[in-house]
Amino acid sequence: MKTIKLKVLFITLLASTFLVLGLSIKAFTLYNTPEFVYSFGDYGSNTGQFYVPAGMATNPTDGNIYITDRNNHRIEICSPLGSCTQEISLPDGANGPSYPVDILFNSDGTKMFVSDFINQIILVLNTSSGTVSSTISGPGNNPGEMSGYPMGIALNSDGSKLFVHETGPDPTYENRVHIFNTSDGSFVSSWLTGSVGSGQFVNPGGITLSPDDTKVFVADSNNNYVRVFNQLGNPSSPSQIGTSGAADGQFNQVTGIKVSPDGSSLFVGDSGNSQIHIIKLSDLSQQEQFGTPGYNVEGALSNVGGFTFSLDGAKIFVSDSGNDRITVYNLSPAQDSNNNGGGSNNNNGSGGSSASSNDNITPKPPRTGASIGFGLLFISVVILVLLVYQQVETKHLNKERENNKFH
Repeated sequence: MKTIKLKVLFITLLASTFLVLGLSIKAFTLYNTPEFVYSFGDYGSNTGQFYVPAGMATNPTDGNIYITDRNNHRIEICSPLGSCTQEISLPDGANGPSYPVDILFNSDGTKMFVSDFINQIILVLNTSSGTVSSTISGPGNNPGEMSGYPMGIALNSDGSKLFVHETGPDPTYENRVHIFNTSDGSFVSSWLTGSVGSGQFVNPGGITLSPDDTKVFVADSNNNYVRVFNQLGNPSSPSQIGTSGAADGQFNQVTGIKVSPDGSSLFVGDSGNSQIHIIKLSDLSQQEQFGTPGYNVEGALSNVGGFTFSLDGAKIFVSDSGNDRITVYNLSPAQDSNNNGGGSNNNNGSGGSSASSNDNITPKPPRTGASIGFGLLFISVVILVLLVYQQVETKHLNKERENNKFH
């Protein structure tokens, strides 16, 4: 009877091992290699055209894509299928016409934050009216002022703090990260890493935070890697992602950086290599990279300006500043053709033949990047269970032999 109970215990442990490992493998399933779906826009100043598109953000209320059209001094509003029917003209500032670089929404979509590069200021716009309701910071060398030029912007998880990095040639004041309260635009703090000429940013090109706010990631463009800090500006561990070059895990001018909608991965724009890298947030390891360099070639990229995700996380929209267009990739297996592969059936835009014909591309099968590691772990756990079972069974048999001696 005891032997039967031990066997039941062994089978239960073995089944539990399969279950736990199965769940673990599912949790760490990597992205498919993103597949090109369609692109929209071309060079020009009409609605639906672009002159160096840069930052991008998705309106959380309707899923429309807002794009900073830098050299046209405006924000274009497009449906996920590429129908661009609205634009927001930005006002001139103290230094001249607005040059919008980055853009993001607050959580309920009522406000937009836009970094105006030339005028050294952050614009806060009312989303419904498209008008500037307030500003944050401004030119100057005092605390909270911009001696350089604001580039990337990011919000912390509850939207109470706005992180802004500036760029410029003077390392004494510029290339800093500033933090402001979003409620009233008041200055909180700023930090500059390293001593002058050592360990500092060189033309940073993007900023974002981890979902738990413990890490701040800065795209250090001309140093060709991503820097990692805590909110106080102290280097995290590891303090750097990537190196300079064109191989896997290497960068050539890092521009644009965002966390995936599910919070599992860090997407990093690599302008010089015309690619986007996917970094696994759990251990900051290289997961995937995608994009093909090319000028005036359908599906190719020429300088990554920025990117955003569809509301359902099934697509990534990339601003191709070299080709003056938006390129769209699938981030998940193609869905049924009735819902246009990613929730875009709720849009009123037409998107053209390229959108409808390519939306059913089937990506490569999912990869489980740590499958070998999990396989070894599984074997180790099974061996451990067998050893424990063998020891318990041996003790039980020895006890039975001892008892038989007295009968």
